[in-house]
Amino acid sequence: MLDMEATAMLGVVLWSDVKDNRAVVWCDDHGDLAFYKPGKTTADRAVFKPGDLIQFELREASQMRIVARPQMLARDSHPNLADELKQVGEAMGVVTHSRDAKRASPPQGRARRDADVIRMDNYRRAEVA
Repeated sequence: MLDMEATAMLGVVLWSDVKDNRAVVWCDDHGDLAFYKPGKTTADRAVFKPGDLIQFELREASQMRIVARPQMLARDSHPNLADELKQVGEAMGVVTHSRDAKRASPPQGRARRDADVIRMDNYRRAEVA
């Protein structure tokens, strides 16, 4: 169930799957990442690539941040952001190299998709304390 309130947000696409039309977005509030998967209406359908700058409505559903009604502002405006964030995370010791981490084998017939998910609320709490 979607929260009725939406927040206007800017974000940069960090990862996308063009085939399935999904994306992960870094939000300008530096909170948790937001997830995009198009809805049934044409207004929600868009194809994004890493580095794209978008504007959208941020909604919350089941403790997830959801991208709604996205609009492209600039294609490929931040092409290196995902790599730069990963490098900073590695330097801080909060992200490990995917190739070094032990991963479970993917289900039969599916490709492996390594991902490191870091909840940002723990770091925000540490800044306030």
